[in-house]
Amino acid sequence: MRRLSVISCVGLLGCASSGATPSAATPLESIRISGGAGLPTTTVDTHPTSASAVAIVGFPVDRVWVALKTTYDSLAIPISTIDPATHTMGNTTMRVRRRLGNIAMSKYINCGNTQGGPSADTYEIVLSVVTRAEAAEPGMSRLVTSVEAMGRPLTISAEYSRCISTGVIEKRIGELVTAQLNR
Repeated sequence: MRRLSVISCVGLLGCASSGATPSAATPLESIRISGGAGLPTTTVDTHPTSASAVAIVGFPVDRVWVALKTTYDSLAIPISTIDPATHTMGNTTMRVRRRLGNIAMSKYINCGNTQGGPSADTYEIVLSVVTRAEAAEPGMSRLVTSVEAMGRPLTISAEYSRCISTGVIEKRIGELVTAQLNR
């Protein structure tokens, strides 16, 4: 029965597809599945993808750039990276547990589930949120936000595993910038 479970897991991983075609530059990630006593260990190679979310804001880049700092503050994301030349700001190595500000981590990222609920709410998370403001049509801006996360359980010794964004942070950044500039 256990062998059937391992084979099923490998089969499911092989069928999973993100819909994106990995490029030669996409890093390769290996997942090891231990078969347990007397069963073989299998390694599955994956090409994880990360996409940026784009929000169009009806204001010029200079105004959006100023509003972006306040937006990050309201989301409780401390800014550690700032580049005025490229209008880029964010934090690439923020460690978070349970909540970001007053919002549960599982609202922002998905690290899978445990019996007790979403793993993102119990894991130690290393979170990267970076936004670049670009000029779009005259008087408009494009906010390009990238969110990446890795998490690991606090209660057992384990390596970090990749988590995925739910898209809520990216959407919220666009909404908050727009709301602030509409005041």
